[in-house]
Amino acid sequence: MSQPLIEKIKVLRTVDVEAGGLLFTLRRPTNLEIKDLRDTSSMLDSQILRSFVTGWKQVTEADLIPGGTPKEVAFDPDLFVVWVSDQPDIYEKLLEAIIDSYKTRQEELGRLLKKPEPG
Repeated sequence: MSQPLIEKIKVLRTVDVEAGGLLFTLRRPTNLEIKDLRDTSSMLDSQILRSFVTGWKQVTEADLIPGGTPKEVAFDPDLFVVWVSDQPDIYEKLLEAIIDSYKTRQEELGRLLKKPEPG
């Protein structure tokens, strides 16, 4: 019954990011997820990528392997992690974008909650 509202909330947390000439969809971490990351500090980069990279757009087999076909490949988290593990220029940018999406959200909330100066 509340599934449509859950989906709307999740959509509000998504952002598209370009890395290595490809377009990826990320999910912004929630406050609780950031707290968990800080508390444990043991989550591997591959786990972070698996958790927060939720899609790609118009990625072809040729983008993923030399000699691949121009056929688009559906996003699969396992395929993504196996492939991106050898793409440091891409995974570093995605990891940075995940954290930046959280920081940007916190800055936006800070501006919204800031009380106007008496004038």
